[in-house]
Amino acid sequence: MKKWLWLSVGVALGIYWYAKQKKEALPVFQTVQSFSLLDEENQPFTEKQIANRPCIVNFMFTQCQGTCPLLMERVAALARNPALAKVLFVSITMDTTNDRPEVLRAYMKEKQFEGLSWKFLTGEQSAVTTFATQALKVAAGEKPEMHSTRLILLDAKGQVRGYYESQEAAAMEKLQQDVLTLL
Repeated sequence: MKKWLWLSVGVALGIYWYAKQKKEALPVFQTVQSFSLLDEENQPFTEKQIANRPCIVNFMFTQCQGTCPLLMERVAALARNPALAKVLFVSITMDTTNDRPEVLRAYMKEKQFEGLSWKFLTGEQSAVTTFATQALKVAAGEKPEMHSTRLILLDAKGQVRGYYESQEAAAMEKLQQDVLTLL
């Protein structure tokens, strides 16, 4: 009996060690510093809201006719995945002039994104551009269409753990695998 007990303890420790190694296998690119934007409810959204759980961030704008529809479709598929229910999804508009909180709320309703663990953010254009280029290290310009199509994975400590090209199916699969290691 003791032999089986020790064997069970050994197996459990092995699984724990393996899971811990997998979590640490993702690189740490940088830690997101303080920021303040507005969510779709016109409430402040800061680095505190991304703490304590993994987060997937993307950039978009509601009137985009280029890459955004496919990007948002892929993010929606992830957000609707029950295995990722503990992940916070954050979409940040690059058209801060037009995409005010009420427009983002209407967009969420139209696209049936309500009820998901998903926040839509806006703010001053300079704050959004600075957040994209300095905090997350992705491309962003003054024109809305000049934004990154990558998804950015943050861990529960607000550390950037990966970049994933939304236009590539293999990258999206890798993102899903990587985020599961952080849960």
